[in-house]
Amino acid sequence: MIIGGALFGIVQLRELKQYRLTAVTSDLMRTFYSIYQIVQQLAGGMILSMWRKLHNWTDELRREQGPPSWAEWFQWLAERPEETKQNAAPAYEVHHAWQPTSR
Repeated sequence: MIIGGALFGIVQLRELKQYRLTAVTSDLMRTFYSIYQIVQQLAGGMILSMWRKLHNWTDELRREQGPPSWAEWFQWLAERPEETKQNAAPAYEVHHAWQPTSR
């Protein structure tokens, strides 16, 4: 009976550890996704515009100097707004009537 209780306790502790790991991972993903959304909303258009101007230079630099991963995250970040922003109205139109709330 004591051995059974000890085994049950060990199994429960392992499950708790896995649950905590899953919860932490989920919270981190949610946090990074929130940060990503803020970056896209604040700078997505500029990043996309810069990438359109710099992608040929970046591709040439990658071919000439070898590291295919050079500016990979800049490219990835620039490609995301192309997926979502094509039909979205710009922020200055959507929020043109915004006023700060008085306290």
